[in-house]
Amino acid sequence: MRTIGIIPIKSKSTRFPGKNFSDFNGKTLIVNTLEKMLKHIDTVFISTDDPISVTDMLKIYGYTTKEKFDLTDDIESGIYVLFRDEKLCQPDTPTDDVIHDLIKKLSFFDEDYIIALCQVTSPLWKPHTLRYAIHRHECYKYEKTIISVSPDYKPNGCFYIFTKSKFLKYQQIYAPDLYLVVFDWKQCADIDYAYQLFIAEAIARGDYDD
Repeated sequence: MRTIGIIPIKSKSTRFPGKNFSDFNGKTLIVNTLEKMLKHIDTVFISTDDPISVTDMLKIYGYTTKEKFDLTDDIESGIYVLFRDEKLCQPDTPTDDVIHDLIKKLSFFDEDYIIALCQVTSPLWKPHTLRYAIHRHECYKYEKTIISVSPDYKPNGCFYIFTKSKFLKYQQIYAPDLYLVVFDWKQCADIDYAYQLFIAEAIARGDYDD
């Protein structure tokens, strides 16, 4: 079964302006997440209200992107930057609505597929953990929803993995039959404020003493 990646990006952030486009040890948070996803997923969709800024930023790092009009009757490998209406980029917009929006844009593709959603504000997960999670999904015959959690079993935002069919059946990510991938605390940074970004950068460099 085909696996596609989703990276949701809003251009505005109330608590930390410009958060999603922030530098993270020499690359943006977006690129940090994208390059890790591309190690195991060859088709990634970036859902954003500012596709021009995202596309221009990715070009700086050598990434060639595609747009919705490049989609025909199939989903080809590549990085797609898809426009998301501003009404779906509000502080209280549920992630489930973002997924519905993408599935609607891919409605021409009738086959079931796996969705792996990663948030750029959780930047410290290791690429092999995503591969492990995808493997567990395969082992459970795609029936379980895979969610990354911190040691206290709270979702940490690193990734969510599920099939299109299961999402549409329950109309949400948090459906019955979950499999939790537990991360250590140092992989669980969730950036809402600038100081949390500085701490995450220090952890990534290996020079944070807690």
